[in-house]
Amino acid sequence: MSSLAEILCLAEAAGELDEPIPSKRRRYWVHPLNSSRESDMRFTTFFNEIKKYPEKFFDYYRMSILSFEELLEKLRTKITKEITHLRNPITAEERLTVTLRYHYHYACLSTKFKTNFKIHIECFSLF
Repeated sequence: MSSLAEILCLAEAAGELDEPIPSKRRRYWVHPLNSSRESDMRFTTFFNEIKKYPEKFFDYYRMSILSFEELLEKLRTKITKEITHLRNPITAEERLTVTLRYHYHYACLSTKFKTNFKIHIECFSLF
């Protein structure tokens, strides 16, 4: 009898007796905010405008336009996604921009937090 109680206690401690949590149902296939991304062309407009001002480009990307383009060409084949009939992927420029901004944001955090927080993004496949 005590072995049954021990098994039940171990199962409870491991969470085996808990009710399964139902998964959250998706509301959209593509959120309306993201579906207007291509027609709005916000990133394309921003990217073309900031390239006109090298000092602003350097402040935003923390590298020169030439360095950004060299890095982009080295990574383009690894970060470009396939165009499907369901949706178009974001461009390599946009993917690299998001990755760099994300990396720069967390580079300012403490070292202890950075070592505990791993960044899993395809753009770091170069390293």
